[in-house]
Amino acid sequence: MAAWPTGEVTFLAYSPQGASANISAGSLSDANRNRGEMSSLTYSVPEATSAQEDLLVAVAKKSFTPGAGTVTLNFKHALSRLQFKAQYVDGSSNTIDVTGIALFNLKKSGTLDLRTADAVANIAWTGQTDNVDSLSLVGAGFDAPVPKGGGHVPVLTGGDAVMVMPQTTALGSSKYGATTDRNGDTNAAIASGAFYVLVTWTVGTGQTRHSLCAVPDPSNLSKGVEFKPGRQYTFTFTLDGNDNLTLGGGVGVENMNDEDGGTVMPPPI
Repeated sequence: MAAWPTGEVTFLAYSPQGASANISAGSLSDANRNRGEMSSLTYSVPEATSAQEDLLVAVAKKSFTPGAGTVTLNFKHALSRLQFKAQYVDGSSNTIDVTGIALFNLKKSGTLDLRTADAVANIAWTGQTDNVDSLSLVGAGFDAPVPKGGGHVPVLTGGDAVMVMPQTTALGSSKYGATTDRNGDTNAAIASGAFYVLVTWTVGTGQTRHSLCAVPDPSNLSKGVEFKPGRQYTFTFTLDGNDNLTLGGGVGVENMNDEDGGTVMPPPI
């Protein structure tokens, strides 16, 4: 028989509904839910960008009596979002084409305690695992050529973004020089265990080049970048006529806005 609980009740929710396909563990079974134990979830970020989603979580606490009314859900962004911009400073060509981006040594899975997710600062992922040695932006399109002498322009089509599991990364050594040896760059980055971004581009001659870039945290340049929940990180690269790749515009960090889930009338349990 369904009945209303009494006292303080915690309501937990996540979105989108399709996110359940990427939840590999956690207290989300019907049996646990009926015992009031829907308290955590383990989530894996899909490697293909076309399959990624903006995972949202909401927690609301309310003292309840039978028929106590509605509950307001304020959803928080639980993952980190990455965007990329490029600038072509000088060189023999009028434009360059960024044709690929790869990310190295990121963990894609973690466990989230929903009971602490009532504020962005309190969304804390633990147990990050499933290291992805090399993540090419599969399914991500790339925008028009980057003109010489202009500002930083978005690289991914339509200002698209990549979702990653929040985590603290290891800082790599100074960047490797631009090369035509993608395999060598890739193997060096993977072996380091540090977080690197590999940018691939072509110049007017049609020659393809690659360059690795280590990424420090914008608030502490001596440490690797820390990806936090509910934050968007914009990587702004600069390519010059000597094929040097730098984070010329740094890494910008901004909050992602909360999502209003409206009010719901919870059913008896």
